[in-house]
Amino acid sequence: MKKILVMAVAFAMVFCFAACGSSETADTEETTEAEAIVGGWAIPEEPATAKLPDDVQKAMDNFAENYGDDLIPMAYYGNQVTEGMNYGLLCKSKSDNVLQTVVLQQLSNGNVDGAIINTFNTGDYTQGDGADPSAEPLDGGWNVAEDYTTTKLPDEVQNAFDKATEEFVGNDLVPMAYLGSQVVAGTNYALLCHSTLVTAEPVSSIQVVTIYEDLDGNCSITNINTLDLASFAEE
Repeated sequence: MKKILVMAVAFAMVFCFAACGSSETADTEETTEAEAIVGGWAIPEEPATAKLPDDVQKAMDNFAENYGDDLIPMAYYGNQVTEGMNYGLLCKSKSDNVLQTVVLQQLSNGNVDGAIINTFNTGDYTQGDGADPSAEPLDGGWNVAEDYTTTKLPDEVQNAFDKATEEFVGNDLVPMAYLGSQVVAGTNYALLCHSTLVTAEPVSSIQVVTIYEDLDGNCSITNINTLDLASFAEE
């Protein structure tokens, strides 16, 4: 687990050195804007911090005490029972302004032994040309958290979400985190959502939902990508 944490720190250091090097050839304003955009997606500068369930907050506090408090929790999405418990969160790094999936690895004694941290590139989950609400069963022993966190969206994003889902049936979507925006011929918004398929046996999953707002203010869901939670726990 220490190797994983060292790799994460090394990545942050490389990013910082690259940013410092680029400042010699670009002014501060241009560099700051470039750092805030990944794959054309602008990450919120001040994302809403998730109010975590007590057990998850305790694990997060234990991790911060031992490994630093660089991570801002944006959403708690799932868990996995091991000899202790793994908790899956989406976080933003304070130091390099990127989104990261964080799997806290809690031992049976309640202490967090480490974490698996991977960069979350929003653009990887917004590709496609249609909205597919289907959800595959979770593997790897992961469960969608029953006490998953929700968020208050910025007004313009909430308005777009409300318009886009007004006549969207069969998939009950609850926003968990606002991931960012992308300027096109209009604006794309990306949201992390808890999904419940309205079927005889409801199926829960975690999805990235892309909403497009055109220049006239019309809004629609253009893509839904169901996340493989087990993949975020891979080293």
